[in-house]
Amino acid sequence: MKLHVWSALLVCVVASEVRLALAAQLAAVISVVLVLGAEGMNSALEALVDLHTAERREEARRVKDAAAGAVLAVAAGAVVVGGFVVSESWEGGLRRLDQLRANSLWDSAIVVLAASLLALGGRRVAWQVVAAGCGAVLLAILAARTVSLPFTALAGALFLLAAASGRYARLDGQPSAGAP
Repeated sequence: MKLHVWSALLVCVVASEVRLALAAQLAAVISVVLVLGAEGMNSALEALVDLHTAERREEARRVKDAAAGAVLAVAAGAVVVGGFVVSESWEGGLRRLDQLRANSLWDSAIVVLAASLLALGGRRVAWQVVAAGCGAVLLAILAARTVSLPFTALAGALFLLAAASGRYARLDGQPSAGAP
């Protein structure tokens, strides 16, 4: 799930910097939402299977594999949609580098890194504050200069989701990945 959130966040930050046709914007947003929804359903189904049986059973493995395969299929479809969006938008403006701010790719990388630190940062409050501050500042700059406010808003929501996922894991009593 975290990989999909980070990927979607990166897509949204970059898409905030590029003028896309309305159909391309809708296709990208729907793809992001479908992948995250499929991953959420996969996580819920895996938790339900784990709740039903603690022992290793072939039936449980098949259910989990089928759910993971569905997520893979939706994610592959999102990549194909992304390819169509890029190819259809290339002549319409993506090729012109003046549409991108010079530092937009760095901004994207830093926002994703900040989200990663929030989700994986362990119990160190200082890391959480620095990561949240950096991400919030970059998202505010992005919102002030964006060419696509819906993508910026979605990037902000995904950033909050990454922060909440790290916080939830710590509140749940289980250390998040990377925690000491």
